[in-house]
Amino acid sequence: MSDRIAELAAQRIADAAERTLRTSQLLVAGKILVAGKELLNLAANDYLGLAATLAHSETDGWGSGAARLVSGNDPAFDKLESTLTDLHDAESALIFGSGYLANTGLIPALVGKGDVVISDRLVHASILDGIALSRARHLRYRHCDAAHLEKRLQASRGQRCLVITESVFSMDGDRAPLAEIATLCQSYGAMLHVDEAHSVGCFGPGGAGLCRALGVVPDTMLGTFGKAYGTYGAFVISNRAMRSQLVNCARSFIYNTGLPPALVRATQAAVEAVSGADAARVRLHENARLLRGALGLPLDSERSSQIVPYVVGDNARCLALAAALHDRGIAAIAIRPPTVPASSARIRFTVQSGHAPADLQEAAAQLREVCSELM
Repeated sequence: MSDRIAELAAQRIADAAERTLRTSQLLVAGKILVAGKELLNLAANDYLGLAATLAHSETDGWGSGAARLVSGNDPAFDKLESTLTDLHDAESALIFGSGYLANTGLIPALVGKGDVVISDRLVHASILDGIALSRARHLRYRHCDAAHLEKRLQASRGQRCLVITESVFSMDGDRAPLAEIATLCQSYGAMLHVDEAHSVGCFGPGGAGLCRALGVVPDTMLGTFGKAYGTYGAFVISNRAMRSQLVNCARSFIYNTGLPPALVRATQAAVEAVSGADAARVRLHENARLLRGALGLPLDSERSSQIVPYVVGDNARCLALAAALHDRGIAAIAIRPPTVPASSARIRFTVQSGHAPADLQEAAAQLREVCSELM
């Protein structure tokens, strides 16, 4: 076994696919401390800059003691779920330990062997793992291609079918055609699950996400607290019957210790703050447009988001580019396969509302200069 592990490590290194951990600390004003060096933070998902600023109460409990169905259901959960229900104009909300736990618990609770899941080709790994756990048949449609989705739905007539998409895709930063997808699901009697991890807080009234902005009501919608809300955890918006199904059948909810009450109360404060942060959302998207334009990327306001990918292609060149940007004071992560498709390694810039426009212009100038040197 040790020889096999060594072989796998050597292959990752040869492919420029080895990942390593670096000590870092979020700072205010869109900055980050990495190995003692202060950098412009274009790497984190802290879109509204809350993760470095939220305070907590020292009197709150840091452990819930058990799963929520046992004795870990602090009143803070009920309050936050009620706030989320109102924000999304829905019947119910259910908090999970993380987005990964939500997707891997939700999907097997809705479909199983003999059913069909149809997903966008580029959905998150947690969705793929949830589908695998469900043992349902898995079909994929071309990225954001509603016409191809319809062909998949036509081929699955007569079977219980769950369609899954993200609203804002985490590696490409583009938006799904949610209205078209929802119409197709309704026409073919399919359930719809939308992962809005990178949308909540950033789009829609009160930051409720793209589904809310477009008037789309999926059967289940997932949001996370670890990005725009600046804390940790996740939630699922649904009707009451669906919530009951998840409470009773989602194993990652049933058998997982509840989030710390202190964290839930901090998240309550974050959700309340973000719901009134319209000005910050405007700045966020202005900054994203500014960086995209400075990088010479398409300015499609109907499809783009605060995630700005700069595709390089080759793993080694992408790593070299990220290292050169770090040396010039810019934290931007090289994203490589298998997180993205083969030969599409990229620098993924994640913009924040607190970034100074001049800093973003300088980052683009530094990228152009580094590219001319390395490529």
